[in-house]
Amino acid sequence: MKTKITLLLTVLLLSVATGFAQTSGTTGTLTWTLENGTLTISGAGEMEDYSYPDYAPWNSNSSSITTVIIEDGVTSIGDYAFSFCRSLATVTIPDGVTSIGDGAFEACISLTSVTIPNGVTSIGEYAFSSCSSLATVTIPDGVTSIGKYAFSYCISLTSVTIPESVTSIGHGAFYYCNRLTAINVDENNDYYTSANGVLFNKEKTTLIQYPAGKTDADYTIPESVTGIVNYAFSMCSSLAAVNIPNRVTSIGDAAFSYCGSLVSVTIGNSVTSIGDEAFHYCGSLASVTIPESVTSIGDEAFASCQNLESVIIGNRVTSIGDMAFDFCISLTSVTIPESVTSIGDGAFSYCGGLVSVTIGNSVTSIGEYAFYGCSSLASVTNLNPEPQEISLRVFTGITLSQVKLIVPHGTVEAYKAAEVWKDFNIVEDGSGSGIASVEVDELQISVADGVLKIASYAGGEVRIFDISGRAVGAKNFSPLRNGAATINISTLPAGVYIVQIGNRTGKFIK
Repeated sequence: MKTKITLLLTVLLLSVATGFAQTSGTTGTLTWTLENGTLTISGAGEMEDYSYPDYAPWNSNSSSITTVIIEDGVTSIGDYAFSFCRSLATVTIPDGVTSIGDGAFEACISLTSVTIPNGVTSIGEYAFSSCSSLATVTIPDGVTSIGKYAFSYCISLTSVTIPESVTSIGHGAFYYCNRLTAINVDENNDYYTSANGVLFNKEKTTLIQYPAGKTDADYTIPESVTGIVNYAFSMCSSLAAVNIPNRVTSIGDAAFSYCGSLVSVTIGNSVTSIGDEAFHYCGSLASVTIPESVTSIGDEAFASCQNLESVIIGNRVTSIGDMAFDFCISLTSVTIPESVTSIGDGAFSYCGGLVSVTIGNSVTSIGEYAFYGCSSLASVTNLNPEPQEISLRVFTGITLSQVKLIVPHGTVEAYKAAEVWKDFNIVEDGSGSGIASVEVDELQISVADGVLKIASYAGGEVRIFDISGRAVGAKNFSPLRNGAATINISTLPAGVYIVQIGNRTGKFIK
């Protein structure tokens, strides 16, 4: 009797341990059976949709499923129906299926090829994402929409053809397909086109995807392009130089992220916004000039560009995003122009090589941990005549008493009374008192429509003072092709101003 009880308990424990794994059941109006690794879906109608944590009923056996047979009569493949079936190598989809749901085959890492039947009109978001062995896929003429990230992380996929019928492709549809060398589009497609394997909208005004597996080192974006979408060049490991033409107005989120070989990028003078993480982890990028047209720099836009030594921020930028230059450890100095009003949280955190910072006179907000861990910081020039109210955490990890704080003429006492700023080694900007003794009009200066033009500019910091000698602006930038420089002075009040570049000065009236 004791032996029988022990045997019964053992059977029960084994049943619990295996979770009473089902081998048959229903999904919506359909039935399913699993036998010898083959999962068969049969019946008439749509398959049920699933999502985490409510997985498909066969999920407890997912590791043993090697083949999926969907029989005639089934009209849809449900969301996440076969996701994470890591042993799935073969799938049969009948002609009657019209839609493949979100995440339907996500992370089916043994799936090497799939034939999508002619009846399918939509491929859902993440439908085949992370199918790392998927080398070939045929998208039939009849599919009208491909969801975002549908084939992302398909690292074995080498080429894909978009048929005439497709009218919508979600962003990141082919993200991180690092062997993908070409995305071809049927010439009769009314919505999309391709050139040298690069995917564009039909008018070629939007660059959608540059295949990550292309081996070209240089690329010039066509002059017709006005927008670069999210992830367009992400993970392009061979790309070393990109020229962004003057018609481009926006650079999308993560557009060039993880382009590890990218050394130089020329940003056209019509770009107004640089998206979040746009150049994140471009570890070879050494310098960047943000043109006058740009008004905002997104969160983490240049984060972890560890070889970035020089950045010139255009004089129309109004905001620098959170962690925009985080971990740019080779950056030694930065000038934040007078147009900027806010510096985001952690904007320059962990810039261990940063020695000097100039903060423009319009900055009113400096985020938490903006200069956290900038252990080499020796000098901060703050051009705002009114000390900003900032948190103790802005300069965390820095011994402030060892950092020189240069403030505008006549504002020392105000800074000595201000929290955090008072802990610096405060000195008054002496350049104002020295200007009166220098012969002015050495520089060729003209003013028109709120723009100051300096002729024969060869580089160096440009500083602007009001007639009392108070600094009102400072800027570093590259000279234009004609050797001139232009500065937007539309925000300055009317008056007489002095410009200084090194030992040369000039005067203008606004």
